[in-house]
Amino acid sequence: MFHVEKIGYEQLDDLIELWKKRYFWLKAKNMEMWKIDQLDADAIIRKYEYPRCFIAFEDKISVGGFLLLENDKRYWPEKINDKAYYFHKFVVDVDSSGKGYSDKILEWVKDHGKTNHKNYIRLDYEKQRDYLRKMYLRNGFEDIEIMHAENGYDIVKAECRL
Repeated sequence: MFHVEKIGYEQLDDLIELWKKRYFWLKAKNMEMWKIDQLDADAIIRKYEYPRCFIAFEDKISVGGFLLLENDKRYWPEKINDKAYYFHKFVVDVDSSGKGYSDKILEWVKDHGKTNHKNYIRLDYEKQRDYLRKMYLRNGFEDIEIMHAENGYDIVKAECRL
């Protein structure tokens, strides 16, 4: 049975393993998304200022994970203290790809936001990753703005009204 669990920082290594597995899979396809040195518990906690961490399971098998923030000062500074969750570091396990878990996880996140009286789920992604755009649009997100990041990439800010 599919379910999502909030995990504590003592379990963050389980989520980091999902990210690393995806990192090496993407790197082998010349599609790198993250820097390997960012996939460290201390780095995640510092960068995202003590995020809420989640792992999705099918029965007892982890199939994906993500972070939720109350604020995103880096990409959404104009929306501080808005009634929104900011969705980051989304991953579906390589072995679970193509089984609908992206949509299930995004649906869970939207339901979680509604339960917690949020008006939006917001996120960002690199513009050149069209497969991400299609997934987010399919799940009710709208592109709001494109900004140029310091790493040279165009970043799309998107949101889903709940």
